[in-house]
Amino acid sequence: MKNSNILTMGSILLITFGISGCVTNDMPNIDSLPICIQGKKNKIYKTPCMIKIPKGSPVSFKTSIKGKLFRDEIKKSFSMTLNKEIYLYIESKGDNNKMLWVSYDKKTWKPLEEAFHGKIDLDVDANETGNNVIFSVNLDPAI
Repeated sequence: MKNSNILTMGSILLITFGISGCVTNDMPNIDSLPICIQGKKNKIYKTPCMIKIPKGSPVSFKTSIKGKLFRDEIKKSFSMTLNKEIYLYIESKGDNNKMLWVSYDKKTWKPLEEAFHGKIDLDVDANETGNNVIFSVNLDPAI
C-alpha cells in the first residue's frame, strides 16, 4: 500500500511538472488577494485567492494513473502532513492551461517546477512473492 501511495504521488508530480513547465514564469501581482486556508471552509474560493497550507496540517491527495501503458486506470487517495507552511496560487492561462505558483513566505514566489528540489527513483524489489516495482519520490523545498 505504501508503494502505491509513493507511485501515485510521484505520478502527480511528474504530470504537474510537465504541464506547468510549458508556460511562462511571469508572476502576477497577487498581494491584494484574500487567503483561503486549506482544510477550512472558505466562502471566497469562487474568486481568485492564495491558498495557505499551514505547517503540520494534513494535505489530502486524490490521484489517478492512466494512459496507454496501463490496461486499467487506478485512483487512490491518501494524506500527508507538511513540515513547512506553503502558499499556492493557481493562475489561469485560458484553454485549460494554468500556472501553479508556490511560496514559503508569501513574498518570494516560484513556479512549481522551481519550488522543490527532488529525486525520483524507480527500482525493483525482488522477493519470494514476485518482483515489485518501487517508485519513490523525495522532495525538499527550494529556499
